[in-house]
Amino acid sequence: MQTQTKYRSRGAGLKSARGEERSTVMYGLFFSFVTAYLLFVPYLTGLFLSARIEGDPKSNIAYEVPIQGTLLLASFILLLIAVYAVKYRVQWRDHSLSLGLAWLMPISAVLSYIQAVSVHYAFLLIQVQVFYAMMFLLGLVITMHASGRRWLPQILVVSTYIVTIYGLLNLFGNAHYQAAVVVEAYGLRLNNIFQYPNANAGFLLVVIACAAYGAVTSRSRAMSLTHALMLVPALLSLLLTLSRGALLMLPAIVLLLLFLLTMSRQWMLLLHLLLAGLGTLAILTPMTETALFVQNNHTAASIGQGWGLLFAVSLGAALIGWALQHFVLLRGRKEEKQGQDSRPVKPWTRRWVLPSGLVLIGLVAVGIVIMDSPLLTLLPQTLEQRVRSINLEQHSVLERGVFYLDSLKIIKDYPVFGAGGGAWSSLYPTYQSYPYTSRQAHNFILQLWIEQGTVGLLSFMTLLGYAGFRYIRSLVRSKSSFEPHVMYLIVAGALLMHSLMDFDLSFVYLSSLVYLCLGGMAAVGGERTAQPDAAETSRYTTWSLTKTKPAFLYGGLLLAAAIFLMITGALYVSGGRTMQHAMKAMYGQQEVDLHQTTDLMKEALNKQPDNPGYMLLLINLWRSGYNQTKDERFDQEALKLEERLQKVEPWSRELVEERWMRAIRKRDYESALTLTLDALNKFPWDQTLYERALSVRFQLSEQAQLAQDTKTAAMHRGEGIQLFRQFVEKRKQLEAVPKTINVGAPFSVTPEMAIAVGQMMYIEKQYDEAASVLKQGINGQLQQQIQQIIARWYLAALAKTGKEDKEIYEKLIQVNPEEKMFIEQLQQASY
Repeated sequence: MQTQTKYRSRGAGLKSARGEERSTVMYGLFFSFVTAYLLFVPYLTGLFLSARIEGDPKSNIAYEVPIQGTLLLASFILLLIAVYAVKYRVQWRDHSLSLGLAWLMPISAVLSYIQAVSVHYAFLLIQVQVFYAMMFLLGLVITMHASGRRWLPQILVVSTYIVTIYGLLNLFGNAHYQAAVVVEAYGLRLNNIFQYPNANAGFLLVVIACAAYGAVTSRSRAMSLTHALMLVPALLSLLLTLSRGALLMLPAIVLLLLFLLTMSRQWMLLLHLLLAGLGTLAILTPMTETALFVQNNHTAASIGQGWGLLFAVSLGAALIGWALQHFVLLRGRKEEKQGQDSRPVKPWTRRWVLPSGLVLIGLVAVGIVIMDSPLLTLLPQTLEQRVRSINLEQHSVLERGVFYLDSLKIIKDYPVFGAGGGAWSSLYPTYQSYPYTSRQAHNFILQLWIEQGTVGLLSFMTLLGYAGFRYIRSLVRSKSSFEPHVMYLIVAGALLMHSLMDFDLSFVYLSSLVYLCLGGMAAVGGERTAQPDAAETSRYTTWSLTKTKPAFLYGGLLLAAAIFLMITGALYVSGGRTMQHAMKAMYGQQEVDLHQTTDLMKEALNKQPDNPGYMLLLINLWRSGYNQTKDERFDQEALKLEERLQKVEPWSRELVEERWMRAIRKRDYESALTLTLDALNKFPWDQTLYERALSVRFQLSEQAQLAQDTKTAAMHRGEGIQLFRQFVEKRKQLEAVPKTINVGAPFSVTPEMAIAVGQMMYIEKQYDEAASVLKQGINGQLQQQIQQIIARWYLAALAKTGKEDKEIYEKLIQVNPEEKMFIEQLQQASY
């Protein structure tokens, strides 16, 4: 007899039919923690990860201490989850696989630590990945409860609305968050709590998508109006970020959003967006002018010019859309409320028809932009300029393309387990195609691949694919529509889509939203509508965490993870606070108590022994102590700490500077040369390193010449000239860089480089090349001593070739008449 198949959660949104015991207290604690997290944590700069500001410990602490404080608090919740996993293990019956997949990312982070290029940031990545796994479990546990399934998505959305409103408070001068609003050369940009406009833009895509979906699906008319009210503020905020990538991503997100709706709801959603869009464009210019006035005059905007105008337009657009939706367009409400419609589906009412039409409209819009249509003049000036600048030859597009190609070079060298947390920011100077500066790869997938390798990438894709597939399958087979938990899919989807072109998910807050939503999706997708038959039960429980031994093993894993977060979080928070006291003692007083400050920094380092920022600060303090007292003990302590820093942060550019200064101070030119040449292997586009290497080569050649070691002198000159030719060849690579790209750091012949190479070439009787190089070092400021020396050698080299430069000669003699004699002596000298 054939057994009828029992499918999993074909009823997304059905209340759990289980009668097992549930812990109301623990559920309440979990729910309270997540609610508090969503309401308060965003304002800690979004918990930005991998700031990597080694030379600025104040910023280092400002970013990392809030993260560590959050991890410390989270460790107590993870302890409760460990107890929950054992005591109420029967509730995991349908979710054993999800519980296992949640820990793939932390495990891959541990594996990446093995060959990490930055020990501190690789360890921080492990901590954060454990936190993400915990957020996944919280999303799972809370959503397994009927009340959690109803309320958590709504609290999540409301919290994003509050963050959006807070950004506008800063815009109108009613709040003052650091760098929330900035004025740049091409206009005002709204950064909000993220202090980065593109991250704020990615976040606002979530707000817009949730508001639009909520406006057309909420069963409560009051909630429908509330969601609609947020559309104009969110769209205005998005336009004020001046993010072109987000503007391009918005239509794609709306397009995918439409597939979650019936055709009547699709029309309603587009109506709301159209009304909100028109209202936003109508007030964009006056809102921008008001915001500029606020920023320039440091005063709050008047009610009429700020909140009054915004609220009036928002309410007007929302009311019109809401009224048309509920009293004109929405028919058969009773049937839709039940998620059923007995009427036959006509071909033109299918969900794909309207999105297909929008694709055609989108192509027309792209054509308008490409053809530079006069229709663009209908937009506000600032927005018009940003839209006109959207093209594939635009610098931000090309720059990201370069970042992505350079990322693949790193992945090629660290393919399996990756190079650990902070790998991109450490390694990109070695692999970059031109001398740009970017601490982020601007692509979540590539940065994940770099840091955690193919193992980490596959781990994330497995978790995402499993949760997403099960959830979408449950929606397709469900008889219930428009459930609040659909917000999980919208939030996670929008953030992941925008993270493909920027580093939104480098903010722990935004990444945690993704994992929280994935956990909720896994809970909904894993529900059963009926009890499985005996055969399936036997097969299923083999690996089930409802059994005592697996449950205790899993609880032990959670307990170990909680203790790990608790100990490291407590140490790191304490270390950060101690370093704050040290900096106060160092910068907050006229006279620095060297011993007190040193003791505080040592204490902080004992708690965070791998923190490169702390090490560099203490090295700087010891260097200052040595310069003031000439006490060798300070120098020896600094040297020991530099060796320690080299082990944990071998790609530290700041460490190169410290070692260079010591070598030059001690006149140890051999060590200085070795250090610089080694650094050039890691920083091949650093112009300063070439300049130093060439100068030291010339110094060593002069020392050897004075010691009558002509062979060594010639060797140094030859190596120096060869290095300069490598520099010239590398500089030619910049000619292939598109003109629209801002190359970033300078990479050209400097006066110091020209004088060192020019003299070496002159001594080697390469007069033509010497004259050519020396001329590149002349900038016309002949009052400067170095310019006089360059001009002197340049004119002497020309004379050796039978040429002259009367203009430079006359200017030089006019500034310093003695140069005539110096040039003659140089021509007569023999080398």
